[in-house]
Amino acid sequence: MRLGILGTGKIVQDFLPMVKSIPAIELVGLLSTPRSVARARELQATYRIGTVYTDYAALLADTTIDTVYVALPNSLHYDYAKRGRTSFVRSRLR
Repeated sequence: MRLGILGTGKIVQDFLPMVKSIPAIELVGLLSTPRSVARARELQATYRIGTVYTDYAALLADTTIDTVYVALPNSLHYDYAKRGRTSFVRSRLR
């Protein structure tokens, strides 16, 4: 599975070591806000993530991504999960 991740916060930082240990998962993309790009670049280097995006449409346009992990604030889960890509979220949809 080729995975795109939305977010760079604590949830993602806790999630990445576990997901990186699964050989069947390739980390293809990471969505960051413009102000968190430095953190995203650190995560990219540490976990060998393909591309850092600051635009969700660009991440969605990446046809190499199979599934998106939504690790954004709960209030954003539904809006991002419904945008046409197979996705999973850490918490409930609102």
